[in-house]
Amino acid sequence: MGNLESQSIWAVPTTNTNKEAIENCGNTLAATRNVPLETVGDHNQGINAVLASARQKATERAPGMILTDWPDHKTGQPWLQFALDHELSGVFLRWPNARAIKRVIIPTSGGSQVIRQLWIAHAIAKQHQCPAQVVHIVRSDDQDAPDSATTTLLARGLGITTPIVVLQAPDVLSGLASTVQPDDLIVLGAPNPWRLTEQFDSTLPAQVAKAFSNPLMMLLGRKPTRIRLRDVFWPQMIALQQPSANRNQVIAQLVEILVSHNQVPSFWRDRLIEQALVREEIVSTAVGSDTAFPHITMPIHGGLTGCMGIFPDGVDFGGENGHHTRFVFMLLTPQDCYNEYLDVLAKISRKLIDPAIRQQLLACTSAHDVLALLDPDDDASCIADDLA
Repeated sequence: MGNLESQSIWAVPTTNTNKEAIENCGNTLAATRNVPLETVGDHNQGINAVLASARQKATERAPGMILTDWPDHKTGQPWLQFALDHELSGVFLRWPNARAIKRVIIPTSGGSQVIRQLWIAHAIAKQHQCPAQVVHIVRSDDQDAPDSATTTLLARGLGITTPIVVLQAPDVLSGLASTVQPDDLIVLGAPNPWRLTEQFDSTLPAQVAKAFSNPLMMLLGRKPTRIRLRDVFWPQMIALQQPSANRNQVIAQLVEILVSHNQVPSFWRDRLIEQALVREEIVSTAVGSDTAFPHITMPIHGGLTGCMGIFPDGVDFGGENGHHTRFVFMLLTPQDCYNEYLDVLAKISRKLIDPAIRQQLLACTSAHDVLALLDPDDDASCIADDLA
């Protein structure tokens, strides 16, 4: 598939409700990218007819991005799968009758992954002649301060000069409730692919949709052409300087990280813990170099997700020679995602085999320091992938 710059953007309204907003946003983004906008299908014929038309057309020339309705089981949900199947970027809107807005809100936890939210939010804010406001919501249990410096740099590079607002809150919804106004457009990043198509109702964007009546925009990026560890282990997925615990407690702790940050639904908690422990009883996932890789496979589709914990005093993971484990990487993968899983293992192993890297990881005081060691991508390559 060619570069996005050489491809069209498809506006795919499936109902009258969001048709005007989809076409308006499509025109704005197409003008920003200097690519054509095409309206696909006749929404009066129903979702199935529009989807069939798009699939037929995509066999001849797929777009680089689609804009369509907010995901639900009748309208937007099939388009999530369409975007994933064709490796497209996607913009999913709930913006009835393109009602007027006075501000664009971009809630984020920071890092280079926010670049997609920033450039689209800035383009929409500019069209509506209103400010774009980046909001960092810091949970009380997060160990790291938000990466405001990186986000500020990216925002200013795109022309967003409004100072970043940092909010302390017990959770994202509470933080948003303290700042969102009725005429705000909220721009959200999409969760991981398998949750989009199989467990969307329990994701953060779905929770925001239930809690707020504001216009909403959710952005889905293209699947990266290469696996980056920072795409799997977000800063919130990294727990530093953890006290010693036994193996079972560590596995439960890491599963809780996945649950509390909306990477897996809460009703999976016990099942994931049990499956990880069963695997450990068969053979320890401690691999040497102070490292263990507890791994859980599930009958899901899409990419892998994971978290990690650093235990300076060590955990008995049952490795050879009685050596304790200090770096525990938990990975949750679909059953058909083994190649990506192996790629992630290889990337981590190449780093952790070096004793000097392990000592530097033990000294890290922030998740961003950890990522800089494990995945030292330069900012330019990160941004290029995030905008693709």
